[in-house]
Amino acid sequence: MTQFLDAAQRVFVIEDDPVQRKLYGRVLGGGTYSVVGFGSPAEFFTAQPQLQPPDLMLIDVLLPGMDGLSVTARLEQDPLWCVVPVILMTASPTPDLVRASQRLPVPPEGFLAKPADPRAILRLVRTVIAAEDPAHLLRKLQRHRLSLTISLQCAIREIAEAETIVGQQLDAPRRFLEVRRELQEARVTEKQVGGDASSPIRRNLAARIQ
Repeated sequence: MTQFLDAAQRVFVIEDDPVQRKLYGRVLGGGTYSVVGFGSPAEFFTAQPQLQPPDLMLIDVLLPGMDGLSVTARLEQDPLWCVVPVILMTASPTPDLVRASQRLPVPPEGFLAKPADPRAILRLVRTVIAAEDPAHLLRKLQRHRLSLTISLQCAIREIAEAETIVGQQLDAPRRFLEVRRELQEARVTEKQVGGDASSPIRRNLAARIQ
């Protein structure tokens, strides 16, 4: 993980090419943004639990171990991180890649063609973070709605699990009484049947035990 500058707005870059990573840090870290670079998805996800979500993420499409679309899809499963806008970087934004990105719960903010012009990088980052353009504003609202949906689903699962635990705790005394009653009945039955293994009562008891 490489941090280039401490500023008000933060940008995370996941890029395996160190030269490109330094380029983004130099272009964006000129006093405007705090840029943190990661050389791989594994490095990022290892550090993620200790990180606060940034204002924007630049993610290369071709990465070791996990491609940029998969990284984005994984981020969109987290209610804290799915609100972060994502720009994907690629040397060739093919139609198939664009269509695949549109199938995400919230599509990325766009594609940055590599090698990128520094002015284009800065202009796109500013536009996305400002979210004043209707398209970017719409995706911002979609990301927040996705975050609320995920949070609600998590809350419903937690409530269901709590209800199960409480139900088991409340049901335990009743089950204990039922088992004790069945044990008493079994002892009475055992006295009645004695050693007669062919007794219908004993056969019924054996069937219940099985």
